[in-house]
Amino acid sequence: MIPLPLTFALFTSTRGHFGRDTYQTTVNDWLHQLPVGWGGLRANVKWEPNQEAKRDEMREWLAGKGFEVTTPCQSWKHHDSSHQEGYLADMMLMTSQITTPYYLHIEDDMILRGDEPIERYLAESIDLLEDNPDLVQVRFARWANEFERLKGLKAKHNIDANPVEKDGSIAHRDWSNNPFIARTRDVRAALRFLFLTNLPRHSEHGLGAVMKILGHPEQPFFTPSPHEVRCRHIGTLPGEEDPLDQPIYST
Repeated sequence: MIPLPLTFALFTSTRGHFGRDTYQTTVNDWLHQLPVGWGGLRANVKWEPNQEAKRDEMREWLAGKGFEVTTPCQSWKHHDSSHQEGYLADMMLMTSQITTPYYLHIEDDMILRGDEPIERYLAESIDLLEDNPDLVQVRFARWANEFERLKGLKAKHNIDANPVEKDGSIAHRDWSNNPFIARTRDVRAALRFLFLTNLPRHSEHGLGAVMKILGHPEQPFFTPSPHEVRCRHIGTLPGEEDPLDQPIYST
């Protein structure tokens, strides 16, 4: 099998989610679906002071799965600038180390399900980016009603996603860090630009604003049909994980 020109880039931390680890479930699920064919495996493990033992445990486990691991230290908290600025720094570190032209951005509590083998959707995403230079992100949807959700963002959050649907797939203007594939160089350049401007130091709002500049003026992002392939969130309280075998809808 010819490896995809794609690096699996995992973003995780020693903190976990609601006191639970999900990084092992996430990694095992992805690697089980595509056990060979990656252009590279990389993981960023953010740790905080006094969490050295957990850091070392995670680094050892990930290295055993074939990952090259970086371990930046940073104190942070959710809904705070420390979280977003640290995430952006992690993305800069990650993209500076990736040597493949494309990378798959994965947070440690997001998995993928598709009607066909996952390899197909990853390969098709790369083909889309190769054939359409004005597309700068292929992002997998969580919601079965993704088109309606995108249309409703203007009224709900004053975000003009400007979605256009064709055969169930959607071109739009709503950047998200749900699992996505992008050109490594695009994201690296956007991050460098972001740090030189007064745009929000935010991994979605700020980075998305720059990526829109790099891409198509109307619809720079693409989402394959959520009825064919969709992501699922498992970083929740026990029992509140997204179901894997049925559609879910945004309200």
